Amino acid sequence: MSTKCSIAHGADFHLYSDCFDEAHVFLRLDNAEFEATQGGVTVKVPLHIWEFLRSFPGADLSDAGKTDAEIEREAIEAVDNRLSSAGAAKTTPGQSLIGLGGAFAMDGIDLPRDQQIANHVEHHQRQRSLQQDVLARIESLKQQSR
Repeated sequence: MSTKCSIAHGADFHLYSDCFDEAHVFLRLDNAEFEATQGGVTVKVPLHIWEFLRSFPGADLSDAGKTDAEIEREAIEAVDNRLSSAGAAKTTPGQSLIGLGGAFAMDGIDLPRDQQIANHVEHHQRQRSLQQDVLARIESLKQQSR
């Protein structure tokens, strides 16, 4: 099972993220000119690929400005919706599929409601911290380029 999540791809490139590395995106170029030294790598990106890639939305930074209270409200709603949907499912396989839906942020559906909420809050607080760091780095780059 791959941990890659495609953002954009074409015959000679693939832009993707990795679900275990939230701090980077990866660009694979096939048959591309590049220059590599111990200090860095320069990849010659064809203009049509660059312009195509720029048309995609950037990173999800939706948690960056949220307060703890907003995150907690969203967690309660998400967990309650998940538990309600699982309870309404008529079959065990249906309940299992619903449980998978929030497993990344909430963990197992068989955990107590309060633990699922705490897991969801913790996950989104980590996301918020990462997103705030990304925004700070973007602002720093903007300041450097002036």
